[in-house]
Amino acid sequence: MKKHMLVTMSTHLALVLCLVALGASAQVRRSSRNIKPLTQQQRERSERSMMGNSGMTGSKGGGSIGVAPARPAPDMQQEKVKYIYNGPESGWGFLTERMPYYAQDGKNLGKLPAGTLFKFKGKKETAVGTLLVSTYKTEDGKWAGPFLFSCTKIATYEGDPDTVDPEMVGRLQSYFTLGGQIADRKSEIEEEQKKRNPHLEPARQAQQNYRATLEKATALEKEMNATTGLRRSKLQDQLRTLKYEQSKIKTKADEIMKQYNAWKAAHPIDPAVFTNDPTLRELEEKRNATGVKVKD
Repeated sequence: MKKHMLVTMSTHLALVLCLVALGASAQVRRSSRNIKPLTQQQRERSERSMMGNSGMTGSKGGGSIGVAPARPAPDMQQEKVKYIYNGPESGWGFLTERMPYYAQDGKNLGKLPAGTLFKFKGKKETAVGTLLVSTYKTEDGKWAGPFLFSCTKIATYEGDPDTVDPEMVGRLQSYFTLGGQIADRKSEIEEEQKKRNPHLEPARQAQQNYRATLEKATALEKEMNATTGLRRSKLQDQLRTLKYEQSKIKTKADEIMKQYNAWKAAHPIDPAVFTNDPTLRELEEKRNATGVKVKD
């Protein structure tokens, strides 16, 4: 007979409270902490969320679309959101979403998948706020690290996972792994639905043209500031002309963006697209089969 697990988790952006109990004989104590956004600066709307492979970016509720050029993953000093962490100095937990992690010097090392089991001991104040000094368990069962993990997108518990019933740890890991896969599949469906918008490609192209003028203006200004005399005067004239053209290009891009957003608002995604998706149904059935229940 399956043992029953109860997980109580309250999540609000950066606030995660977790309580796990297995039967009447084993209990993992809640890791209680207060994580709040300390400062948050919006990135350019054009860099919010990638829209498939089109190079397009945009916001969930409309917003604007831009073109995000190929670039390395941002290191900590490039991030715009800062969090503070008030909680225990040590514990363990799982990533609840795919999440970047960092080397001790702040270099972005890529992303780890939801369901990654990690232990943390100590914290480090950085440009993006508090990061947890963590190790994570690799597929071959070894602990890698130490690395720095964000204090968001995680579910944490007090103690050490090595002292907890392996079956409990395994079910929890399956639950959070599947939760991440469900989130990824929903994102894929949303990206597929965005391609229905007939204004997507024109908007993408218009934004690419505008971004190109921004990059060219930056290069001209840098060159101008590094020179003098006649050459500097010529560069100043080129920059003025470019700024004038840039204004017209931006106006055109904004008009196309309005068309994109108007179509998007008039054609919301049908919820049935999610409920009827066989992959989503299968993942949700597997998550339910873990026996873990989450209470919001």
